[in-house]
Amino acid sequence: MFETLIAQYSRTLQWILCHEISTLLVAAATLLLAIYLYVVIPKGFFPTQDVGIIQGISQAPESISFHAMSLKQQELAKVILQDPAVASLSSFIGVDGTNATLNSGRIQINLKPFAARHVDATTVIDRLKSKLQQVEGIHLYLQPIQDLTVDDRASRNQFQYTLEDADQAELDTWTRGWLPS
Repeated sequence: MFETLIAQYSRTLQWILCHEISTLLVAAATLLLAIYLYVVIPKGFFPTQDVGIIQGISQAPESISFHAMSLKQQELAKVILQDPAVASLSSFIGVDGTNATLNSGRIQINLKPFAARHVDATTVIDRLKSKLQQVEGIHLYLQPIQDLTVDDRASRNQFQYTLEDADQAELDTWTRGWLPS
């Protein structure tokens, strides 16, 4: 079996050496195709997916009262519901299993079916961001919900990096100077 493999390799090598220009053209075409695909294929850990749901994490100043936070969240909801691609939303504020502080909240935005809205979730987010900035005293961080995720934490950003160590002193030693205080 080993002799057969060596003979096959020898025949293939002979063919390649007899067709140098063709071999170089195939190699160049492969390189150009790889560069082209690198440019056009979406980058990221997972490609952004449109499942018709957008998650929002709202944050207001720490000194805000529950009543004021409720009013600010309602202002955000009013702006969001004016968008033609939005079907409905759910809104939560205050401390719970996900929100650690009173000044944070969550909004889940349900979009109309794609055939009715004709734009993807990322376009809706971009459109909402400029309108939501007009609501003073609160900021809403939006990201599309994905079917495939790595972590189950709700976050203001699409990606989050967490460092953990069983020995807190060791973690402090290695992270000193490059993590925000």
